[in-house]
Amino acid sequence: MPPRTRLDYIWLGVILTAGFLARLVALLWFPGLHHPDEDFQMLEQAHRFAFGYGVIPWEFEAGIRSPLLPLLLSWLYEASQFLIGEGPHVYITFTRIVLAAMSLAGVAAIFLMGLRRSRTHAIIGGVVGASWFELVYFSFRTMPEAISLNLLLIVLSMATYRQTALRRQELIAAGFCLAAAVMVRLQFAPAIAIVAIYVSILNPPGNWRPMLMGASAPILAFGAADWIAWGAPFFSQFATVRANLFEGVASTFGVQPFGWYFSGALERYSGVAAVLGCLVLFSDKNLRLWVIVGITIIATHLAIPHKEYRFVFPGFVCLTIAAAMTSAELCRRWSASAGPVKARILLGSVAVVWMATSLYLAFAPGYAFYWTKYREYVKAALWLADRSDVCGVLIYDQPTVGYSFLHHNVPVYMSRYNHLNVTVPNEPIAVPDWNAFNFIELNRRVLSRFPPDFQLAHCVGNHDPLDACILRRDGKCLPTTKMVPLLAEREFGRAPDTVHNIHNGL
Repeated sequence: MPPRTRLDYIWLGVILTAGFLARLVALLWFPGLHHPDEDFQMLEQAHRFAFGYGVIPWEFEAGIRSPLLPLLLSWLYEASQFLIGEGPHVYITFTRIVLAAMSLAGVAAIFLMGLRRSRTHAIIGGVVGASWFELVYFSFRTMPEAISLNLLLIVLSMATYRQTALRRQELIAAGFCLAAAVMVRLQFAPAIAIVAIYVSILNPPGNWRPMLMGASAPILAFGAADWIAWGAPFFSQFATVRANLFEGVASTFGVQPFGWYFSGALERYSGVAAVLGCLVLFSDKNLRLWVIVGITIIATHLAIPHKEYRFVFPGFVCLTIAAAMTSAELCRRWSASAGPVKARILLGSVAVVWMATSLYLAFAPGYAFYWTKYREYVKAALWLADRSDVCGVLIYDQPTVGYSFLHHNVPVYMSRYNHLNVTVPNEPIAVPDWNAFNFIELNRRVLSRFPPDFQLAHCVGNHDPLDACILRRDGKCLPTTKMVPLLAEREFGRAPDTVHNIHNGL
């Protein structure tokens, strides 16, 4: 349903503009990574498709990742090179801006959903969608969970506060979004199935056909991509199920206790958790779908031993939107007995409280570290990307980012894969061939362990022992057979002491 008055259009424009600015500031000010998968599963593969080289993680050797999303991102890389300029500063920033802008579709959907109830619901829902810290933080992340959530928000909003059945074009859009969401993040299938059933119940018999029509496009696209890449349609989906449910691959990366998601939620939301919980508990029947979907996403992942916050944040976002709509309903009821001026003051106060709460939680101790996660390593790699004298790089005792940030087709060596004495303190580093590289990325705390031929060239941080620093030596790089570059490394990123080949087993 489009906005009904000029004022509705103004409110929607203001909210979307504010939401985009918040996302733009976040992606420019905090250019780090939430998780290495954000780089190696997406950005690095997009770089490989766009420029012909990049590290291949074990998931892309085993065939448990679809190549479609990285391929689409590679088109953004190429478009940015054509429209703006060259280098990772350009194509990564451009890609993140596009993703952030696309996330506003969910914000607009929430606003229009609220508008079917009242302008108060639209404004509060839109404000929360535009400013909630988790939505801002993940809006530009190249992560399946974030992309799937954006699609899911659209359909959830379409199905809420309905007085009439969905129109044909809405059903086509719903089918497209739900199918794309499940193809992007297969683990959300139970929650997405609930939404699909709910939408089909809302409409007269036979109206499931437009949904299937809309769903066919992403299903065929993902199936064809797997067929071309792995030799069979939907290979990556079947491989993912087999690897995680029957082979326990995810558990090799660490497991957490059953209640870990709840203890993490209490840490992230602090004392606000009780207020959010009460608002969710007293939400009306119109919001049950949001609550059920949020709980289903969380419950689905409770049974999986390997737990990460990124897996379930969409579930908590769904519950937060339900809480926001409940607060809007309370605001509307209290405003009914007040005059126009008091009603506007109350609405503004509720909106400000939501924004202030989001800002507080974003930089509270339970969440603040996420914003700067891997930021120093990204900045160090981007500094190297700007240099023309790079002929080889050693990454010593620190997390790495791939060629997507480095953007030099030169050998890159990593201490983990070349068995350097990382854990032996205060001893000089023994490297098989010092002439294989002329730059070293390392932590400040180990600067003294390297020979004087390598001089400090750059550091990122605040003089902390874990600052990302770069050493440089004069001279050229010589080919070597004594060290293994990452481009030649097999099963990159595999958890230690695990051996299996999913691709050969299917």
